[in-house]
Amino acid sequence: MAKIDFDYIKNKLGIFFLKLKQKKIIKILIFCPQRTFSNYLESFLVKNFYIEVINSTDKIKNYNSPLHKHSLSTSPILKEKYNNEKYIIFLLYKNSNFWIDSLDRNDQDFFDQFLKFHNVNIRRDDKNTLIKYHKEWYETWIHYLKSFSNIEFINHEQTLNYENNLALFHYLISKYQLVSKGKMKLPSKIRRSGAFDKNNYKKVNANLEEYSKFFKII
Repeated sequence: MAKIDFDYIKNKLGIFFLKLKQKKIIKILIFCPQRTFSNYLESFLVKNFYIEVINSTDKIKNYNSPLHKHSLSTSPILKEKYNNEKYIIFLLYKNSNFWIDSLDRNDQDFFDQFLKFHNVNIRRDDKNTLIKYHKEWYETWIHYLKSFSNIEFINHEQTLNYENNLALFHYLISKYQLVSKGKMKLPSKIRRSGAFDKNNYKKVNANLEEYSKFFKII
């Protein structure tokens, strides 16, 4: 389990007291391929809102779970249980070239565990097959989820500067009435990402082909 930090504890306590007051707490699901800033977005949301991330890897570790955040396929359970006003489903997108760069820097368990579990054979140096995998991951999810009422596509570029993070912060409050923790703050540390450097993260300048537009389902 990732190291417990102040934001995590503050969020847990805040949710506890809000539930005592019978306040609505939105629940979050995040889905994306590995190395697609899911830890960043989770940290951003927990730092700024009282929310529950129900498929955090603190809770969902089994690759075979329909709620695993890197799952290769959708599941009927998403439509049956999570397509309502109690939940927001985030699909995160990173340009394929930047995604492969992230794998090169740190593939975590992608090649040695995740792909092997799913009987997918891709060599680390096979860029064309990696791009195909990346594209098909989004095509699969978009095909099944485009009719959902509570999907938010978040592009990596939307997290790279203060103004875009602030726009996302206000957008989520306006659309979903999320309970904020005050002024928007950027995470300086990311749970499960010990090498995170906020300044280096913000320096990325991506030229992105789009599967999604800012804050809108395609």
